[in-house]
Amino acid sequence: MSALLDTPLLRHPKPWWQPFISLAITLYGILVLHWNLQSIVFLFWWEIVLIFGSALIRVLFSMNSQPFFETLRSKIFWLIGGAIMGFILLALAVSFTFTPFEQPVEDGAMREIPRQTNLLSLSYALGLLVHFFLNGRYKTADPGSEIATPFVHIFILLALLMVFTRHLIPAHPEWHQAQWTVAALVVVKFVVDGWFGRSFGVYREG
Repeated sequence: MSALLDTPLLRHPKPWWQPFISLAITLYGILVLHWNLQSIVFLFWWEIVLIFGSALIRVLFSMNSQPFFETLRSKIFWLIGGAIMGFILLALAVSFTFTPFEQPVEDGAMREIPRQTNLLSLSYALGLLVHFFLNGRYKTADPGSEIATPFVHIFILLALLMVFTRHLIPAHPEWHQAQWTVAALVVVKFVVDGWFGRSFGVYREG
Protein backbone atom coordinates (compact mmCIF):
# COMPACT_ATOMS: atom_id res chain seq x y z
CA MET A 1 0.00 0.00 0.00
CA SER A 2 2.83 2.36 0.86
CA ALA A 3 4.51 1.74 -2.50
CA LEU A 4 1.20 2.28 -4.31
CA LEU A 5 0.54 5.59 -2.55
CA ASP A 6 4.04 6.75 -3.41
CA THR A 7 3.29 6.77 -7.13
CA PRO A 8 3.15 10.29 -8.63
CA LEU A 9 -0.49 10.04 -9.69
CA LEU A 10 -1.66 9.15 -6.18
CA ARG A 11 0.62 11.71 -4.53
CA HIS A 12 -0.99 14.32 -6.73
CA PRO A 13 -2.46 16.99 -4.40
CA LYS A 14 -5.87 16.85 -6.05
CA PRO A 15 -8.10 14.04 -7.38
CA TRP A 16 -7.15 14.74 -10.99
CA TRP A 17 -9.48 11.96 -12.17
CA GLN A 18 -12.63 13.42 -10.58
CA PRO A 19 -13.73 15.48 -13.63
CA PHE A 20 -13.58 12.32 -15.76
CA ILE A 21 -15.77 10.41 -13.28
CA SER A 22 -18.31 13.22 -13.23
CA LEU A 23 -18.25 13.38 -17.03
CA ALA A 24 -18.71 9.60 -17.35
CA ILE A 25 -21.69 9.61 -14.97
CA THR A 26 -23.28 12.50 -16.84
CA LEU A 27 -22.71 10.99 -20.28
CA TYR A 28 -24.15 7.67 -19.12
CA GLY A 29 -27.25 9.51 -17.97
CA ILE A 30 -27.58 11.36 -21.27
CA LEU A 31 -26.77 8.53 -23.68
CA VAL A 32 -28.16 5.50 -21.84
CA LEU A 33 -30.77 6.84 -19.43
CA HIS A 34 -31.87 9.65 -21.80
CA TRP A 35 -31.64 12.38 -19.19
CA ASN A 36 -32.82 15.85 -20.11
CA LEU A 37 -31.57 19.23 -18.85
CA GLN A 38 -33.45 18.86 -15.56
CA SER A 39 -31.46 15.77 -14.58
CA ILE A 40 -28.14 17.37 -15.53
CA VAL A 41 -28.90 20.46 -13.46
CA PHE A 42 -29.96 18.38 -10.45
CA LEU A 43 -26.70 16.41 -10.62
CA PHE A 44 -24.83 19.73 -10.78
CA TRP A 45 -26.56 20.91 -7.59
CA TRP A 46 -25.57 17.71 -5.81
CA GLU A 47 -21.97 18.07 -6.94
CA ILE A 48 -21.81 21.55 -5.43
CA VAL A 49 -22.84 20.01 -2.10
CA LEU A 50 -20.07 17.41 -2.47
CA ILE A 51 -17.45 19.99 -3.43
CA PHE A 52 -18.10 22.17 -0.39
CA GLY A 53 -18.70 19.21 1.93
CA SER A 54 -15.31 17.70 1.10
CA ALA A 55 -13.71 21.15 1.33
CA LEU A 56 -15.02 21.61 4.88
CA ILE A 57 -13.59 18.23 5.87
CA ARG A 58 -10.22 19.24 4.44
CA VAL A 59 -10.35 22.52 6.34
CA LEU A 60 -11.00 20.71 9.62
CA PHE A 61 -8.08 18.33 9.24
CA SER A 62 -5.58 20.68 7.56
CA MET A 63 -2.54 21.08 9.81
CA ASN A 64 -0.53 23.68 7.87
CA SER A 65 2.71 22.04 9.12
CA GLN A 66 1.65 22.69 12.73
CA PRO A 67 0.12 20.61 15.54
CA PHE A 68 -3.60 20.03 15.03
CA PHE A 69 -4.81 22.20 17.92
CA GLU A 70 -2.45 25.06 17.09
CA THR A 71 -4.58 25.94 14.08
CA LEU A 72 -7.97 25.06 15.58
CA ARG A 73 -9.10 28.66 16.11
CA SER A 74 -8.38 29.68 12.52
CA LYS A 75 -9.99 26.48 11.26
CA ILE A 76 -13.19 27.24 13.15
CA PHE A 77 -13.23 30.64 11.43
CA TRP A 78 -12.76 29.05 8.01
CA LEU A 79 -15.34 26.35 8.74
CA ILE A 80 -18.03 28.87 9.65
CA GLY A 81 -17.14 31.14 6.73
CA GLY A 82 -16.94 28.20 4.34
CA ALA A 83 -20.31 26.83 5.39
CA ILE A 84 -21.91 30.25 4.84
CA MET A 85 -20.22 30.69 1.46
CA GLY A 86 -21.20 27.19 0.40
CA PHE A 87 -24.84 27.78 1.32
CA ILE A 88 -24.89 31.10 -0.55
CA LEU A 89 -23.34 29.62 -3.68
CA LEU A 90 -25.70 26.65 -3.60
CA ALA A 91 -28.65 29.04 -3.32
CA LEU A 92 -27.27 31.06 -6.23
CA ALA A 93 -26.75 27.88 -8.25
CA VAL A 94 -30.36 26.83 -7.71
CA SER A 95 -31.58 30.33 -8.55
CA PHE A 96 -29.41 30.70 -11.67
CA THR A 97 -30.10 27.22 -13.06
CA PHE A 98 -33.72 26.71 -12.00
CA THR A 99 -35.10 27.63 -15.43
CA PRO A 100 -35.37 23.98 -16.67
CA PHE A 101 -37.59 23.16 -13.67
CA GLU A 102 -40.10 25.84 -14.59
CA GLN A 103 -41.55 23.18 -16.88
CA PRO A 104 -43.12 20.00 -15.43
CA VAL A 105 -40.69 17.18 -14.70
CA GLU A 106 -41.26 14.53 -17.34
CA ASP A 107 -41.90 10.89 -16.45
CA GLY A 108 -38.58 9.08 -16.25
CA ALA A 109 -36.57 12.31 -16.43
CA MET A 110 -34.93 11.56 -13.08
CA ARG A 111 -34.40 7.90 -13.85
CA GLU A 112 -31.70 6.33 -11.67
CA ILE A 113 -30.68 9.74 -10.27
CA PRO A 114 -30.25 8.29 -6.72
CA ARG A 115 -27.82 5.66 -8.01
CA GLN A 116 -25.80 8.20 -9.99
CA THR A 117 -25.62 10.65 -7.08
CA ASN A 118 -24.40 7.81 -4.84
CA LEU A 119 -21.67 6.96 -7.35
CA LEU A 120 -20.65 10.61 -7.50
CA SER A 121 -20.58 10.80 -3.69
CA LEU A 122 -18.42 7.68 -3.54
CA SER A 123 -15.92 9.16 -6.00
CA TYR A 124 -15.59 12.33 -3.91
CA ALA A 125 -15.11 10.30 -0.74
CA LEU A 126 -12.40 8.24 -2.47
CA GLY A 127 -10.67 11.37 -3.73
CA LEU A 128 -10.68 12.85 -0.22
CA LEU A 129 -9.32 9.65 1.30
CA VAL A 130 -6.51 9.07 -1.21
CA HIS A 131 -5.46 12.58 -2.24
CA PHE A 132 -5.72 14.24 1.14
CA PHE A 133 -5.37 11.73 3.97
CA LEU A 134 -3.48 8.69 2.68
CA ASN A 135 -0.90 10.65 0.73
CA GLY A 136 -0.29 12.88 3.75
CA ARG A 137 -1.27 16.20 2.18
CA TYR A 138 -3.31 17.09 5.27
CA LYS A 139 -0.04 17.68 7.13
CA THR A 140 0.87 20.75 5.05
CA ALA A 141 -2.53 21.86 3.69
CA ASP A 142 -3.58 25.44 4.44
CA PRO A 143 -7.19 25.73 5.72
CA GLY A 144 -7.83 29.03 3.94
CA SER A 145 -6.71 27.72 0.56
CA GLU A 146 -8.78 24.57 0.97
CA ILE A 147 -12.00 26.59 1.16
CA ALA A 148 -11.03 29.44 -1.19
CA THR A 149 -10.28 27.22 -4.20
CA PRO A 150 -13.74 25.53 -4.39
CA PHE A 151 -15.39 28.93 -3.89
CA VAL A 152 -13.62 30.35 -6.96
CA HIS A 153 -14.26 27.10 -8.87
CA ILE A 154 -18.03 27.20 -8.34
CA PHE A 155 -18.24 30.96 -8.85
CA ILE A 156 -16.62 30.73 -12.31
CA LEU A 157 -18.71 27.69 -13.21
CA LEU A 158 -21.94 29.47 -12.24
CA ALA A 159 -21.00 32.54 -14.25
CA LEU A 160 -20.50 30.44 -17.39
CA LEU A 161 -23.54 28.20 -16.93
CA MET A 162 -25.75 31.20 -16.20
CA VAL A 163 -25.24 32.34 -19.79
CA PHE A 164 -27.12 29.22 -20.92
CA THR A 165 -29.75 28.81 -18.23
CA ARG A 166 -30.66 32.46 -17.61
CA HIS A 167 -30.22 34.02 -21.04
CA LEU A 168 -29.94 31.70 -24.04
CA ILE A 169 -32.50 29.04 -23.06
CA PRO A 170 -35.22 31.49 -21.94
CA ALA A 171 -34.71 33.44 -25.17
CA HIS A 172 -34.97 30.23 -27.21
CA PRO A 173 -37.41 27.83 -25.48
CA GLU A 174 -36.92 25.25 -28.21
CA TRP A 175 -33.36 24.76 -26.92
CA HIS A 176 -34.64 23.31 -23.63
CA GLN A 177 -34.52 19.74 -24.93
CA ALA A 178 -31.90 20.28 -27.66
CA GLN A 179 -29.09 17.75 -27.42
CA TRP A 180 -26.45 20.30 -28.34
CA THR A 181 -27.51 22.49 -25.42
CA VAL A 182 -27.03 19.64 -22.97
CA ALA A 183 -23.71 18.76 -24.61
CA ALA A 184 -22.52 22.38 -24.39
CA LEU A 185 -23.32 22.55 -20.68
CA VAL A 186 -21.49 19.28 -20.02
CA VAL A 187 -18.41 20.39 -21.98
CA VAL A 188 -18.24 23.76 -20.21
CA LYS A 189 -18.42 22.09 -16.82
CA PHE A 190 -15.81 19.47 -17.74
CA VAL A 191 -13.33 22.11 -18.92
CA VAL A 192 -13.70 24.19 -15.75
CA ASP A 193 -13.53 21.11 -13.51
CA GLY A 194 -10.43 19.90 -15.35
CA TRP A 195 -8.72 23.26 -14.96
CA PHE A 196 -9.25 23.33 -11.20
CA GLY A 197 -8.43 19.64 -10.86
CA ARG A 198 -4.97 19.97 -12.33
CA SER A 199 -1.89 20.95 -10.35
CA PHE A 200 1.71 21.81 -11.06
CA GLY A 201 3.76 19.08 -9.47
CA VAL A 202 2.98 16.53 -6.78
CA TYR A 203 2.71 16.64 -3.02
CA ARG A 204 5.98 16.67 -1.12
CA GLU A 205 5.92 15.90 2.57
CA GLY A 206 7.11 18.86 4.60
